Amino acid sequence: MDTRTDTQLLSEFARSGAHEPFALLVARRIDLVHSAAVRQVRDPHLAQDITQAVFVLLARKARSLAGSGAPVSPWLLSATRWVALDALRKLARQRKHERKAAAMTPEAREDDPSPREAFDRLAPHLDAALSRLGERDRAAIVLRYFEDKSLREVATELGVTEAAAKQRVFRAVEKLRQTVGARDLSTGALAAAITAHAIAPAPAGLAHAAAASAVSATAPTVASLAKGALYAMAWNKLKLTVVAAALLLTATPVAVVTYHWLTKPPAPAHAKPIVLAAATSQPAPLPATVPAPARSDWRTRFDALYRLDDGQSLKRIPLPFIPERQRYIDQLKLGGMFDITGGISVFEFDGDRAHWNRWTAQHPATIESLLRFCANVPKYKLVMDEFDRMTPLEGDWVIRKGAGEDEVVAALARELSVALPHAITFAKRTVDRDVFVAHGRYHPTVKPDALGQPPSITLYLDKPHKPDNHAAGNVHDLLVTLGEAMNTEVVDETDDPRQQGVFWTNQVGGGVAGDFRAKLLQNVTTQTGITFIPARRPREVWEAVIDK
Repeated sequence: MDTRTDTQLLSEFARSGAHEPFALLVARRIDLVHSAAVRQVRDPHLAQDITQAVFVLLARKARSLAGSGAPVSPWLLSATRWVALDALRKLARQRKHERKAAAMTPEAREDDPSPREAFDRLAPHLDAALSRLGERDRAAIVLRYFEDKSLREVATELGVTEAAAKQRVFRAVEKLRQTVGARDLSTGALAAAITAHAIAPAPAGLAHAAAASAVSATAPTVASLAKGALYAMAWNKLKLTVVAAALLLTATPVAVVTYHWLTKPPAPAHAKPIVLAAATSQPAPLPATVPAPARSDWRTRFDALYRLDDGQSLKRIPLPFIPERQRYIDQLKLGGMFDITGGISVFEFDGDRAHWNRWTAQHPATIESLLRFCANVPKYKLVMDEFDRMTPLEGDWVIRKGAGEDEVVAALARELSVALPHAITFAKRTVDRDVFVAHGRYHPTVKPDALGQPPSITLYLDKPHKPDNHAAGNVHDLLVTLGEAMNTEVVDETDDPRQQGVFWTNQVGGGVAGDFRAKLLQNVTTQTGITFIPARRPREVWEAVIDK
């Protein structure tokens, strides 16, 4: 019996590209993925395509996932969910997601149905409910009941004590029971149903086909599913953020600047953006810009659309964009730097005119990324259902200069409520949370990558690799990025944090948990001199309230 863990197998594949460790990993987890696919699409042929597409995604994401140290199985279930959703959209099917049920006691009851009866009723909704849980809650359920691990093994995987793992599993199952529509089931019956029937053997030969497809991705159906899901999964990471270079040179602290060194050609100005439909059916996306000649009075029409009324802090400019927008971009010569026909563009309204301020290539624009980019609310500060926070919403955004976080968040909620089929509000709460407290002064010890470039900090776990992009901001911005990678806030108590300019590259993405957080923080300390102390403190969060 091979004793290598899933993460070790994935790391070997990412490092060497060898087929053997990946094929072993596929064989080990094929039943998990295929069972989830069947539950969601109820079509055995489509489920096989989805299963292969998930392992295509795993092969493509092998390096970043292995580097994060996160358990592989929860990621596979999450990826299966995205691929299945994309497949269902293509087939014009709609899924109804069960709303939260009333609280119930955790003990099993005499009137509970059998595990088989309970699971048959839960199966269509189980994966949707799992996707709504937080990452650590989902991991606790998958490890304990899908993989049948002991509490000690769950604790080791999550990097917590056995007592903490037991509590995490109990709370996670209770949350799942509340979201899966099991009003008449006890928590014990729900756990028994999952343990007994969630994993079923995949068809013979599917593991071999999935491993082969992951390496070659030659089957068109599989490749299409994988491609569609890749776009959908992009919500979890801000891939590329660019802010006007002039902002970085001012004394005022600004949003993080992320850019590529000029070793790659810029995206062509005519490149078409990718517009992803929401989870529910929506009209086909409109083109980013309506083609029409821009007359000599183009600026008057542009200003009329991109202005804010008195008392207005923010507004959205939906697709399709007017042709005068392209004229404005051409005048600023932005098209040669980056393709801002997609992603999120923020214009700042100052006095009587809006000016382009910053852009991110995050695509599609989601509620999570809009809060991050428009209101400077990091994802760890947002308390919102994992599925709802990914809802896409395309367009430009105009923000009044000097508007504060509370003002922008409230205005953003109003815009979302108008654009989406349900009302959304955000309530600020103060809750006790685990945090890391940063101390000291930034003293970089690393040398520049090349002559003429500034020293750059690298966020990594085991060994840094050659970066293909860099970010710039200040110490506070670096700590926000670090907190987002761990989904845990880093409280900034460094000396003079907003004056020192910092350059960095993020090679861990997100999902860093357990003992891997200590490794990541130690690597940052070695490069910067900043130290980190774990603590528990009252922190402000934004809690989403959705009226569905």
